Amino acid sequence: MTHPHDGTVESRQPPTITLVRLGIDTITALAAGDRAGAGRSSRLPISSYLADDRALWAWQLAVAADLDPVEQSRWLACAVLDETDWRVVGHAGFHGPPREGMVEIGYSIDLVHRRRGYGRAVVSALLDEARACPDVTRVRASINRSNTASFATISGFRFVAVGSRAVDGGEEVILERRSV
Repeated sequence: MTHPHDGTVESRQPPTITLVRLGIDTITALAAGDRAGAGRSSRLPISSYLADDRALWAWQLAVAADLDPVEQSRWLACAVLDETDWRVVGHAGFHGPPREGMVEIGYSIDLVHRRRGYGRAVVSALLDEARACPDVTRVRASINRSNTASFATISGFRFVAVGSRAVDGGEEVILERRSV
């Protein structure tokens, strides 16, 4: 960030985050719009961002996956916590377990916490998890063509465009990279 008074540049340390696995009880409560129930079952401060209508599809997708609890815990939803004050700043995870060696990442950072490095920290953490799984050889990210912020977030992580698909609200670019 450039200071307006003296022109010096301040380098900001990337945030340190933790991905906290959400249990099926928490995810089910979020999918039902029950923020209080999600807080009780997770023992996390469930922010309004995790419980709003924009996040609802992620929780409903996780419930619909109907995985056993071990698979659900490993491959689906996480809360993103900032380690400095343990506040929830977003959610992230995979769209499911590996299929034919591929997992797809998904992440969303609360509007009030964006442009601070959380997205890049989350992508890095998800790539580390994928790399640790011998069944994963490729990682995918699908980004709406108009979402320049998400393209900026994954830049530098060696993702390359491999296709596109029509979705509600436009078109997504499908990007992939090797997991190693």
